[in-house]
Amino acid sequence: MDFSQTPEMESIRGEIRPVLADALPAGWQGSGFLPMDVRPEHRELAQALDRKLAAKRLIAPAWPSEYGGRGLTPYEQFALYEELGYALAPRLTTISVDLVGPILILYGSDELRSRHLPTIANDAAVWCQGFSEPGAGSDLTSLRTKAVRKGDVYIINGHKLWTSMAHWSEWMILLARTGDEDSRGRGLSLFVLPMAAPGITVRPVYDATNEHMLNEVFFEDVEIPVENRI
Repeated sequence: MDFSQTPEMESIRGEIRPVLADALPAGWQGSGFLPMDVRPEHRELAQALDRKLAAKRLIAPAWPSEYGGRGLTPYEQFALYEELGYALAPRLTTISVDLVGPILILYGSDELRSRHLPTIANDAAVWCQGFSEPGAGSDLTSLRTKAVRKGDVYIINGHKLWTSMAHWSEWMILLARTGDEDSRGRGLSLFVLPMAAPGITVRPVYDATNEHMLNEVFFEDVEIPVENRI
């Protein structure tokens, strides 16, 4: 197996290293166990780093150029992410870039793509992932949060748990049940949900070290337009 670096991989490494050196304080030891585990006191640092990456079109490097990326190959993206990992770089946009973006590029409507992809690639918009629930973590086919269509809107009711960065996020990618309880995985749909919508309550979940990185999120008659269904 050949582990040698291509010139393009070395070029990306050479481009990102000075950005990290400029953005992170001397002796930086990381913020949390995972890149998305950003402590409150490091939030502004993570935001500043994401903005620097966005300015160089490196926040979503593998996205096609028409969506704000640079069309990097998987090898080049890996080289970039490896440098970010070496530096223990705090990130607020992991969900936005690595989950939401690819889903919208592949399955989103033109309206959803044009509205949301630029805000991630250019403005470092922060998203959270509304999947896990009490009693439905690894088995998402058991989730109970429901989305019921009424005319031109969906009405969301339910409860999500272990939601990283929900307290800082502008948007959530939400998995909710649109079919009956017996439909299991076939009755689930993905939605784009604004976290500022009326009826959403975010409560902190503190870990064993009393850190607040996780949340539970409650939905009470939250209305979103039908166009927000992916």
